[in-house]
Parts: sequence; structure tokens; C-alpha cells
Amino acid sequence: MRFFLILVVLTAGMALGGFALAQEELVFKNYNLKHIDLKDPDVRQKVEEELHKVVSADALSIDERTNTIFVRAVEAKQNEVARVIARLDVGGSKKTTVTITRSVSVVSASEARRAVEEAAQKDEQLKGIELSHSDETRKVVMTGTSAQLEKAKAIIDALEERSLSEVVTRVYKVKNRSASSLASIVKLHLAGRPGTGVAVDELTNSLIVRETEANQAKVKQVTQKFDTQLATLVLQFRVIYASRDGAGVDESIKDVADELKKMFDFTSYRAQEAPVVKVEQGHSAEVQDSASGMSISLARCDYDPETGKIRIERLRVSKKVERAGQKPSTLTISTTIKADSGHTVVIGGASSKDAKDALIVAVKATVEK
Repeated sequence: MRFFLILVVLTAGMALGGFALAQEELVFKNYNLKHIDLKDPDVRQKVEEELHKVVSADALSIDERTNTIFVRAVEAKQNEVARVIARLDVGGSKKTTVTITRSVSVVSASEARRAVEEAAQKDEQLKGIELSHSDETRKVVMTGTSAQLEKAKAIIDALEERSLSEVVTRVYKVKNRSASSLASIVKLHLAGRPGTGVAVDELTNSLIVRETEANQAKVKQVTQKFDTQLATLVLQFRVIYASRDGAGVDESIKDVADELKKMFDFTSYRAQEAPVVKVEQGHSAEVQDSASGMSISLARCDYDPETGKIRIERLRVSKKVERAGQKPSTLTISTTIKADSGHTVVIGGASSKDAKDALIVAVKATVEK
């Protein structure tokens, strides 16, 4: 009889306890985080680890877009969740940042950095990422959260893939000069990005260019401009011996007589034999004419076909002169000339104001057709 009574009491007690448990209802709450970013994988992992100590995974849902945590649990658990979130979501807390180095192979490191910086101006998630680069080593150094670094790497990957798809190889046959000399000019007009380049085929005198379509158009313009036949310049010299012995101007130099009289105060101007000098554009020349006792040299002769201007650098003209009652001597002129093609330039004169004679040179430079 006693045993029966005890059993009844125990059974009744269990029923009451179960009833009490049934009264604890599940509550649904959402917690909007203000200071930490759930889009950051490291942050999210840390939050989940802490909350799983309080509630099960199926009681928890995270919305990265609104930076909100949803929890379905009894009120006591909700209180614990609130304490965990309050501890984690602290104002002014720093995000976990990582520094990585990203190598580039197609674009330059500066281009890659610029692409990420431009994206950061529009993408709030990338704000605060720190970047540096070295074009020499082709590396971009990035410091930021894991989410920022993943997004930055994706931007660089897309840039490299896009740039690689734009690179094509073309061959340019060089006709009027050496391909190697033209290659150095072409390279000056290109950025020299990784994955691109200019090679020379000496056998066919060609340039092999691997570049983007936009830069291939630039290469074509450069080759058309500089792959031209060098002009041959004809320098017609008229050497004039001026003195105070006699009077008059030789008939062959009548066209420059007025200019001679304006520039010099000699009384006699006699034309001397002088050679015609031909020199290729951009080159030097030297002529020794034993018959006339004259030597002519110049360091460089340049011609601009667009303006028609000719420049003769370090022109030196020497003439052996016979003087009555004296030993032969040599008169020399050294100068640099700038002139229009087809125009005559008069240079030279006495070394002193009271000189008895002098060497004068009239030069007409034309382009050989």
C-alpha cells in the first residue's frame, strides 16, 4: 500500500514538471549589428562560433545584406544571445586585417592598383583597403579584411583576363631602315606592359609586336611616320675670297652681291672653286678637294620634311689662300647653320675689323629628288 502511494506522488510530480517546460515558449528576435560587418568572413565565423555556444545552428540565421542576426529560442537563451552580441558588437572595434602580395603577369602593377582604387570609390565594402605596388617586381601589396582582399583579387583577375584577351601579335615589314633602329622608336611609344613586347627579325627586317589592339594602331602610326626613306641633302657651296685688293664682284656670285656688301666692307669678292657635298639626312660628311685646296666637314645634317628646315651642325670650311709676297695660309670658318630648303645662307668674314682678306661661304641646301 505504501509503495503505491509513493508511485502516484512521483508520477504526479513528473507531470507537473513537463507542464512547466511546455510553458517556456520559443521567441523570435532579430539583432541588427552596428559596428561589425557580417560580410567579412572572419567576423562572421567568429560571431557564429560564439553564438553556437548558446544556441544550436538551426536556431540561428544571418543576413549579410542587412547585417542582421535572427534567433529563435526561449527567452533565457535570447538573453544570453543578447549578451554575446553586446560583447562582440562594440563601437570602434577594429576589423581583422591581413596583408597579402598579389603578383601580376599581364598588366602592370600600377594598372592593377589603379583598378582596385577606382572600384573602392564606388564600392563601400572596399573603402579603407590599403594598396602599394612595384612595377619593377610586378607586385601589388594589399592590406584589408578578408572580404576586401577577396574582392580586390577578383578585380585584378578580371583585369588580367580582359587584357590578355585583347593582346594580339602582328608583324610589320620595315622597308626603308633597319628594323632594330625602328624598334627602339616604337618601344618609346609603348608602356611595356607584362605580356607584351617588340621583337626584331633581322632576316626579314621586320618587327614582331605583341600588344593590345589599341596599341597596335599606335605602332602602325609610328612605323608609317618613321619608316621613311632618308632624304639626301645636296649642299651647294660657293666659296668667296674677299679682299681689299681690287674692286668688283664676280659674275657667278651676283645673286648674293648685295648681301655681301651689307655684311662686309671689302672691295673685291672673287668666287673660288668649291665641291658639291651630298649627305644623307642625320649623317655626317667630309670632303677634301685637293684641286681647290679646300676641305669641308660637318658633324650632322638634319632635315624636317614637315617644315622644310635644314640644320647643318658644326660645319667647317677651310681654304688655302695664296697671298702676294707671303707664304700660303689657310682661312677657316666654323659654324652651325639653320636654313630653309632651297635658300642661300651667307656665312663667314674677317677675323678682325681691319683684316685685309677673309673667307666667305654661301651655302644652298636642297633635297635630292
